[in-house]
Amino acid sequence: MARGSDDISLTRPDGAEVLWMHATSAERAAALADIATRCKAQRPDLYALLTVAPDVAPPAQLRRIGIDHMERLANDGGNIARQFLAHWAPDVGLWAGLPLIPGLIHKAGARKMPMILADISRDDAVSLRGLWRGGQRSTLGLFDPILTTGPSATDAIRRLVRTPDQVEESARLSVSVTPPVFDETAFEDLTGQLAGRPVWLAAGLERAEFDTVVAAHRMSVRLSHRLLLVAHVAHPDEAQPLVDTMHRPGLRAERWDPDTEIEDNIQAVVCEDPEALGLWYRAAPVTFLGGSLTPQTGGQCPLPAAALGSAILHGPHVRNHGASYVRLEQVGAARTVTNANELSVAVTRLSAPDAAAAMALAGWTVATEGAGLADRLVELVQAKLDARP
Repeated sequence: MARGSDDISLTRPDGAEVLWMHATSAERAAALADIATRCKAQRPDLYALLTVAPDVAPPAQLRRIGIDHMERLANDGGNIARQFLAHWAPDVGLWAGLPLIPGLIHKAGARKMPMILADISRDDAVSLRGLWRGGQRSTLGLFDPILTTGPSATDAIRRLVRTPDQVEESARLSVSVTPPVFDETAFEDLTGQLAGRPVWLAAGLERAEFDTVVAAHRMSVRLSHRLLLVAHVAHPDEAQPLVDTMHRPGLRAERWDPDTEIEDNIQAVVCEDPEALGLWYRAAPVTFLGGSLTPQTGGQCPLPAAALGSAILHGPHVRNHGASYVRLEQVGAARTVTNANELSVAVTRLSAPDAAAAMALAGWTVATEGAGLADRLVELVQAKLDARP
């Protein structure tokens, strides 16, 4: 087990419960960070320790969303396994995916540490059949429950363990999302005010993206004269500079005021209030997610927009949430654009009535598919912590 040189300087906080999670992929790491955040909402003093396989490059934002400490673990021997467990003394373990590290798991079991295994697929089950012959049952038996991702995986794992009842079928592990809140009455008022007017949202725009979005909207309104752009800036102090950028080529634009109706001749409104994003995600059939056209920012999470029924457009630079974008693209819920012309073409096509509906439905499915499993894992962690002597 390889550990970073600064790991030993960190210690288990006095009196804190420690949740140890291990991820074997970057997507699983992001999902476990979400689980940790939700567990800590119920147990504010919980310490979340994340370990990852050596080849995993976890998302850069992990340390800001519930993870107190992260380090890499590799199957390097029993002495380091003992040192790791003695140093952190975790109260509960949550392991996501394969491969397992049998020596570490058995030493954790010897400490009577409850452990949960999640996100085991049929391919994982097949791979286990050729490993640790004679020992896989005892290793898997230290996890309770084992959560599998479909009937074939469930059947295969049940044949490998001594207690089949410890195996539960569940969804695959993925980042879940709580959609931004919005006021239903405000949404109804806004819908009536727009009166069927086509709308697209550009959310979280960085200054370097202003010209591209403005150019795209200018091209789009030539074909759809009533099309409204709602541009949300990543930094509130850049709202007026964006309005000024829109005025230069002759767009009729203004700052958005929720208490003032948007006049029909206004072609774009600029919003700086992050609390309003839920309302606009719900109102706009199409959302371009900013921070993605230039490499500096790394993109923003697409799942809140997808969860509220908006089709997703984005630039190529989405490293912070790459796995979520890949999942959305795979089901046709998101598209990549690289310049103003591509953005304009996509917006124009998707602004037609019901054109974005299929994309939005696919995106909603992806955004909500992990919610049930996330609830189950949070429930399991809380129960095992509550059962500690």
